[in-house]
Amino acid sequence: MNKGGVFVIGALLGAAAGLFLAPKSGEENREDAKEFARGCLGQSQEYYQQGVQHFQSSVSSIRPTVDQSNDQLQAKIDAARKIIAEQVAKNAAASKAAADANETIDAEAEQAEQVAEEAEPVEAAEPEAEAEAPAEE
Repeated sequence: MNKGGVFVIGALLGAAAGLFLAPKSGEENREDAKEFARGCLGQSQEYYQQGVQHFQSSVSSIRPTVDQSNDQLQAKIDAARKIIAEQVAKNAAASKAAADANETIDAEAEQAEQVAEEAEPVEAAEPEAEAEAPAEE
């Protein structure tokens, strides 16, 4: 609360004390009390309106900053979504390439097994006979 508000409250309290301590008739005191209450009500309504205006001006001054921050945040979110989508596409392509390579390897392995089964068995030379041959000379 500012100094002016404190002064007004002090003045109102002083006026109220003066009304009740002054040597007046009851009717005059009641009338003075009503006027005092009306004055307090009017003053409080004025303070309320000032507070509302201050709040509205504060909101108005903050809104552009909030809107700008919101726009910047939305731009960052959009950029992150784009990066994620690109990475997902790259991962999908790499996964497809790996699957294709596995299929090719499996097909080649199967073909090699078939060729191996169809081939005539080759007899291996006996290592002992080769080892003895040079010794006889």
